[in-house]
Order: sequence, then structure tokens, then C-alpha cells
Amino acid sequence: MQNREMKDELEEKQRVVQELEEERKPMQHQLQLALARADSEALARSIAEETVADLEKEKTMKELELKEICGKHRVEQLAKDQAIVAVRVDVFYLK
Repeated sequence: MQNREMKDELEEKQRVVQELEEERKPMQHQLQLALARADSEALARSIAEETVADLEKEKTMKELELKEICGKHRVEQLAKDQAIVAVRVDVFYLK
């Protein structure tokens, strides 16, 4: 009787192990998919961060370029205004 009980218990444990193994396989597959998705998202985030950094650098360069162009424009405008004033003064004194 005891052998039969042990054999039944062993068979039950083997069934439990088999059921657990069958549950583990899809979970392992889901885990692999989740890890692959996480890796993909991490790569996408890294690329996005690099792109943002590049765009911020480009924005800074464009702002500096714009500042320089505006400065040159002001200098040129002042020079032209001075030339206009000088011409007016010359015309005034010629009359």
C-alpha cells in the first residue's frame, strides 16, 4: 500500500511539474518579447536623445549666427544712416 501511495504521489508531482513547465514556456516567451521591446525602446530613446542634443546644438549655432547677422545689419544700417546725414549736411551747405 505504501508503495502505491508513493507512486501516486510521485505521479502527481510529475504532473504538477509538467503543468508548471507548460506555464513557464509562454511566460518565458513573453519575457523574451518584453526584453526585446525594452531593448528596442531603449535604443529609440537613445537615438531620440542624441537627435535632441544635435538639434539643440544646431539651434544654438543658428541663434549665434542670427545674432551675428543682426549685429552686422545694425552696423551697416548705422553706416548708411551716417552717410545719409553726411550727404544731407553737404547738400545743406552747398545751398
